[in-house]
Amino acid sequence: MRKLSFALGIGAVTIGLIGSSFGRAWSPQVYEFLFEFKIIESIDSFMPYFPLVPLYPMFLIMLGAFLIVKSKS
Repeated sequence: MRKLSFALGIGAVTIGLIGSSFGRAWSPQVYEFLFEFKIIESIDSFMPYFPLVPLYPMFLIMLGAFLIVKSKS
């Protein structure tokens, strides 16, 4: 189980780093997909930066770091 958690952590960090490097390539498609839902449009009118799309790679990196640390304990 520890090896799987470690491997998933390394994978998540790698994908997060790649995602943060190429954000201009994938973020427009994510915004188009999210704003097809009317609930996202209404929430976005009240909360600035709601979909947090630029932060998705950082969340992946944090998840990967958590999995790596968890596998070491």
